[in-house]
Amino acid sequence: MRNSEYHGVLQENTLTEFRSPLFVTWNIKSGRDWRLRGCIGNFEPMPIHEGLAEYALISAFRDHRFKKIDKSELERLQCV
Repeated sequence: MRNSEYHGVLQENTLTEFRSPLFVTWNIKSGRDWRLRGCIGNFEPMPIHEGLAEYALISAFRDHRFKKIDKSELERLQCV
């Protein structure tokens, strides 16, 4: 495959079609440090577009190791 053909393939492949294992982590700012607030991951390839949205919600509200994320925490949260 020539470079120009390869470049065309990359342009056609959108994020909604891309599949990969993924991991979502919520951290909360505590003083100068970040603490784990929730997380979930999967080693099986799944659609990135749908998987990130789904796992962000699952880790925020259904990670039984943590309380559900509360509105009062929003300003101190990061999702990575």
